[in-house]
Amino acid sequence: MVKEQPIEFRHALDFYKLLTQRAVSEDGVLEFRGSIVEAFRSLGISQSYYSPITRGLYDSGAMSMKQRGARGTVSIIVLHEQPTAATWIKSRLTTRSKPATLSEQQLEDILQQLGGINIVEALANHEARIKALEQQGVTHGKEAN
Repeated sequence: MVKEQPIEFRHALDFYKLLTQRAVSEDGVLEFRGSIVEAFRSLGISQSYYSPITRGLYDSGAMSMKQRGARGTVSIIVLHEQPTAATWIKSRLTTRSKPATLSEQQLEDILQQLGGINIVEALANHEARIKALEQQGVTHGKEAN
C-alpha cells in the first residue's frame, strides 16, 4: 500500500518543477530568474503555503537564493535538485537552535563587569531590605495616626 504524499510536499514538487521549466543554465548551473512569488501564484496554490514551501525547498537543499528580488531587480534562485520525500521530511522537522556559547574572553569581560557580585544574592538582599523598609513605613505610618 502506497501512502499518499502530504499536500505541502506535492505543492513543493509542482513549484520546483515550474521553476526548473522556467530556469536557464548559467555556466552549468540551473538558475531561475524572475519573481518567485509570481511563479508561485501562477500555480493557483493557496498563498498560505508559500512560506512553508519556499522555506522547505531552501532547507532541504533543493534550491538556494543567489539574489533577492526587489522592485526592478529579479530574484535569482539556484536550483540544485528536486527534493525527495525523505529530504523534505527531514527539512520540515524542527531542530534545536545552536546552543549559546561564550568565548573565554567574553566570559572574562562579564565577570570583570560584575566585579565578583553574586546577582542572586544581591537581588535577595535588596528584596529583604525593601520589605524591611516597607514594614517600617507601615509601622511609622500607623504610629503617626
